[in-house]
Amino acid sequence: MDLDLILRAGPLTVAILNSSAQERRLWEWQNSWGWYSLAVQVRGAADQQIEIKRRWRDWTKNGPVYFVVPPRGSRDVSIDLQDGWWEAADAIFPNWLPASWKDHPVELRARLRIEPTPESERFDVFTGTVFSEWIVSRPPHGWLPVEG
Repeated sequence: MDLDLILRAGPLTVAILNSSAQERRLWEWQNSWGWYSLAVQVRGAADQQIEIKRRWRDWTKNGPVYFVVPPRGSRDVSIDLQDGWWEAADAIFPNWLPASWKDHPVELRARLRIEPTPESERFDVFTGTVFSEWIVSRPPHGWLPVEG
């Protein structure tokens, strides 16, 4: 595999690294092909694990638009779990971890998955699944949605 992911906490950022000598095309996030491709996995105490994915949405205007990661290049992607488009609040609140879960470290990793489609073949878009390494997020977890 010549794509790697690096997840950074704080504001969540995924660095997509292309270690090959040729460009790699990935779907832009603002179309139906790319909308669901990124997710964040969270692992807590006793190996409890969830995957935070994008919420389902309707598309009124849509097209297979991609971006290019140049050879030996990278692209950073910011993930805002509080922008209303992630299933984060539904997945984590209110009882996924103990009441004091905000006071405990959790582990995170990013997942990029692009399924093969006629469009991915036509536009030579990367298909497959890539994970970042697990990282530890220590309290306060600024990337988590605010309750309420």
